[in-house]
Amino acid sequence: MQFYVHSGRLGKSGVPWALVWGLFAGLLLCRYYDRALVLLPVPYLNPLLTAAYGLAVGWATAFGARQGHLRNERVAKLLGVLTGLAALYFAWAYTPMTHLGVFEEPVWDFASLWDYVGLEYELGSWPLWPGGPMIASVPLVVVWLVEAIAIVSFSTWAAFRWLADRPYCEETQQWMKREPDVARLSLAGDGAEAQLERLTGGDLSVLGELPRISSHEPPYLQLDLASVEICSFCKFLTVTRVEAETDPKGHVSIRKRRILDKLQVSEDDLPLIRGADKPPDPATPPRDDDLSAAERE
Repeated sequence: MQFYVHSGRLGKSGVPWALVWGLFAGLLLCRYYDRALVLLPVPYLNPLLTAAYGLAVGWATAFGARQGHLRNERVAKLLGVLTGLAALYFAWAYTPMTHLGVFEEPVWDFASLWDYVGLEYELGSWPLWPGGPMIASVPLVVVWLVEAIAIVSFSTWAAFRWLADRPYCEETQQWMKREPDVARLSLAGDGAEAQLERLTGGDLSVLGELPRISSHEPPYLQLDLASVEICSFCKFLTVTRVEAETDPKGHVSIRKRRILDKLQVSEDDLPLIRGADKPPDPATPPRDDDLSAAERE
């Protein structure tokens, strides 16, 4: 069995494009991020804004990497860290303007910004609740550290995750087309575990044995494809096992685990994967010419 692995190439402009897009997103969104933190009536929702800000910067970094044909996961992570740190600094530069309302422009000078940080450390920044006491001193430093780690972590994760899930065709110099959820196979019957062992061993005939379903009710297998139409070599299959798990308190959660990650398949396997042998939908009424004479009567 052969699985897809990125070549590690940077592309002609992968690094600069990723930096440009990541920095642009940080500069564009930082002022809105700061304003939302101030205007949000419920401070406990601030972590959601922080996560969204970091993810947006990371996805912009990934978009630039895609435009520059970068396919090196380690470099993508590093770029996510750099743009995340830059986005954090951008947000701090706009903080005096949004929090105090006396600055007409952001504070880019590090020394002046550091003085403002000391002022917030003494006076506080966010209230514990609307109209409540301000968070200041050491607790505020903890909040700042968590915010910084969150922005950089989400930016790094988004930049890496996008690249990790998108194979690239080196022959045609283009990203492969992703076909998510091309089919779902039921795992409710007896003997499913034995069939899964055969599948993980590379026996794709199992895909024709498991019943195909259309519902999202677990357990089931989800089949995803990534391919380039004009390249016979670039056809990759991902199989994800979806199950429902119940914790001791009775809460049900959905667990997804990949049992095959971007396995190379041939063009002859595509009809089986896409469901060319799928039986007729029971909800579709049969045509007259499919009925026997007795059934027509």
